[in-house]
Amino acid sequence: VNVGYVGNHAEHVMASRQFNPYAFTPPNFETTRIYPGLGTVELADAYDWEKTNALETNITRRAHNLTLLANVVWMKTIDIGSSGTEGQNGPANPFNFDFYKGVADFDQALRITGSVNYPFPMFHVNSAVGAIVNGWQVNAIVQSQSGLPFSITSGVDNSESGISNDLGVYNPGVSISRPAGAAKTVWFNSAAFAQNPKPTAANGYTQSFGNVPRNSLRGPAYEDTDISLFKDIGGEGHIHGQFQAEAFNAWNHSNFANPSGSVSAGTFGIITALSTSTGSVNSATTAGAPRVWQFVGKIIF
Repeated sequence: VNVGYVGNHAEHVMASRQFNPYAFTPPNFETTRIYPGLGTVELADAYDWEKTNALETNITRRAHNLTLLANVVWMKTIDIGSSGTEGQNGPANPFNFDFYKGVADFDQALRITGSVNYPFPMFHVNSAVGAIVNGWQVNAIVQSQSGLPFSITSGVDNSESGISNDLGVYNPGVSISRPAGAAKTVWFNSAAFAQNPKPTAANGYTQSFGNVPRNSLRGPAYEDTDISLFKDIGGEGHIHGQFQAEAFNAWNHSNFANPSGSVSAGTFGIITALSTSTGSVNSATTAGAPRVWQFVGKIIF
C-alpha cells in the first residue's frame, strides 16, 4: 500500500476574458463601455490561478497467479474560470474575478480504478487436451468516479455587463432536491433557482451577478467495467497465436451527461443525453457508450 499527497498552486495562468465590458450607468444600460472608443475586446491575460490538493492511495496484491491493483484519488481543484485562452468572456463579474471562484470544471472529487489479471494455472494433461484447457487468462478493469461540477447560470445578461455569464439566484426556502416521484432524468428541483434580477428602480438599481456559487452542483457519476479473455494458441514458441474476446462497458451501464444548468433553458435541470467518457468532461452527446464486443486473432512472432 502506498499513500501520497499531491499539491499544486499555479499563479498567473493564461486565460481569456472580456476586457471592455459595459460600464454600469443606471438607469440607462449597455450604452457606454469602459473604453468608449472600442467595442468588445477579448483579452488573453494571465489573471487565472489554480489550487489542487489530492490524496492518492495505491494498493497492489499478488497471490499465486492473481494480481490485483487498485488506485483511489480524492482531490479538489479550485480556480476562477477553467477557461481556455481563446473564445471566452471570463468571470461573470469583470470587476471582481474572485466572484467566480469555485471548484474547477474538470474537478473529479473521487476516482477509483481497479484491475484484475489472472492467468489460469497449467494442467498437466496430454497435448490434445492441454491445447484446449491451457493458456487462458482473464483480465478486468473497473473505473468509477464522482460526477463533474456544473453551474446554475441565468442564461441572460441581467447584470447589464455585456459578459453574459451571469449566475442564477436561489429561491429562498425551496429545496434543491429532486421532487418526489420525478423521473430520474430530473437531476434537481428547478424551482429552487431563478434568474438574477435586473437592476430597476424598485431594487435601487442594484447590479446582481447571481448568488449561486459557480460549479456548486455535481452531475451523475461515471462507471465503466471492461473485461477480456485471452487464449494462447500453440504454446509459447517463437511463433504462436492468441485469441482475445473483449467486452467494453461489460455491464452495459448508462453514463449520463450533466443536466442543463441554464435557468432560461426549457430543459433546465433535466438530463437529455449520455456521456461517452470521462475525457469529454461529461459533455452532452446524443451517442452514448453501450456495451461493445471485440474479438481478435493474433499471430505473435
